[in-house]
Formats: sequence, structure tokens, C-alpha cells
Amino acid sequence: MIFPDHALACRIEAHTAWSCLEHAHCQAQIAPPTESQVRPIGGGWAGYRGRQSPLSKVYGIGLTDALQPDDLTAIEAWYCTRRMPIRIRLSPYTDRGTLAFLGQCGYTISDFMDVYARQIGIPLPFAAPAVRVTQATEAEARHWFARSGAGGDWAEPDGITFMTIRSVLKRGSQLYLAWVDGGPVGGLYSPKTSRIAPQISPATMPAFRGRGLHTALLHARIAAAAAAGCDLIITHAVPGALSQKNLLQAGFAQLYTAVVVATPGNYSEVHHD
Repeated sequence: MIFPDHALACRIEAHTAWSCLEHAHCQAQIAPPTESQVRPIGGGWAGYRGRQSPLSKVYGIGLTDALQPDDLTAIEAWYCTRRMPIRIRLSPYTDRGTLAFLGQCGYTISDFMDVYARQIGIPLPFAAPAVRVTQATEAEARHWFARSGAGGDWAEPDGITFMTIRSVLKRGSQLYLAWVDGGPVGGLYSPKTSRIAPQISPATMPAFRGRGLHTALLHARIAAAAAAGCDLIITHAVPGALSQKNLLQAGFAQLYTAVVVATPGNYSEVHHD
């Protein structure tokens, strides 16, 4: 049984921050025009991967020390020069003074994300189906993301490149694909550090759902995580998502709900005296 506490939350949030930092460094090398970069601040990290990127936010603040007014001013100035609103990820274990201070400064909740985990050593309650699962190359990753509809300008430099950086190109990442009739029909990816092995963006093409492909991918991911010395596998799900049922059936426990707080109104108007 996994008991959620401050120490575990610090470990998970540190991993989340690390994964986003690695993405920023990799994106900066592959796509310099996006001006991807990170900055340590307030006990956490401010990240920028482009104005459209879902990863352009602040991670890890308020877990060990209260956020100071000067740090928030610096965070706001850093994002305002990039002409985008400030988004800050927080866990329920964030320092209460930090929560109160952000509230006083007009920050409000914009998103929720449930955090789930299961221990690596506990067997899955169902067997893996006879499906071929492989670790993807960069070319296979691009093919999968194009096929599964990840293209578009929703992230920088584009959706397919963004997902390929997250799943294959950045340090420590692995993309697992399930194959049927010679083509990829399901996948999940996972960066690992601090003995944590997340599973991220599990997806199966609609025509192939109900065949146990996600189960096959999860079996492969857990086996690789165990071989790498990880003791915990984590994942995230939007509250109320259909994936919650699959996670609970696979033995995942909901640990806590992280929130993203954001500035109201126009980014250029953000200031605090």
C-alpha cells in the first residue's frame, strides 16, 4: 500500500519538474527558434518551451519553503517578457503560506490533474495479451504521433516534434508501441529518474480498442522499469477521464490532485506592489 505524504509528493513533483527541464534542454538544441529555456527560482523551476506549449509553467515551488514576494515578482517578469500568462503547478502539500500569498495576488485555479501510482513489484491482476510491443525509434515515433493525430500548432515547434522530444529524444525517455498488422496502433511513453517510472499519454487508436493493447503496453513498461531499478510507476489523469477505470483496475492508487493556478486577465497587466 502506498501512503501519500509530503516526502512522496516532493519526490513526484521533483520528477515532473526534471522531465520538463530535460524537454526544455532538448528542444533548445533541436529547435533554437523556439527559445526554449528554464530558470531556477523560488525553490522550483520556471520553464518556457514556447507560448503554445503545455509545459510552459512553473514547477516545484512551495514544497520546502514559502514562496517569497521577490521570487514571484521575478517569475512574473520572466514570463511577461515572453508575452504569456503565468501558470504554476502546485500539490496539496504546498506550503500554506505560498497558497495564501498566491491567492492574495489574484491567482486562481485553472486546471486539475490526478496523480496515481503503483508499486513496481506488485503483479498486474491480468495477463499480457499476445501483442508485439517494441521500443520506438525516432522515425517510428513520428509515424505513430502523425497516425494518432498529434499534429498541429498546439505546441512548439509543432505537435509531432513536441511529442517526439518528450517520448524519444530527451534524456531518459522511452516510447513503447503496440503493433497490429505491421503498424503501430497503441503507445505510451515514460521518462525515468529517482527510481520513478511514469507512464504518460497511453493511447490506442479507436478501431483497436478493447483488445488489451494498453494492458500489453503496461506489462512491457513495468518490466522495463523493474529492470532499471525503479520502485514506483506513476501516471496522471484528468479527473473524470475514462482512463481512471483502467488505472484502478490495474492496481493504481490515487495519491493526490495537483492544480495549476494562473494569472487572471492580460499578462501585461500582472504586477504586485
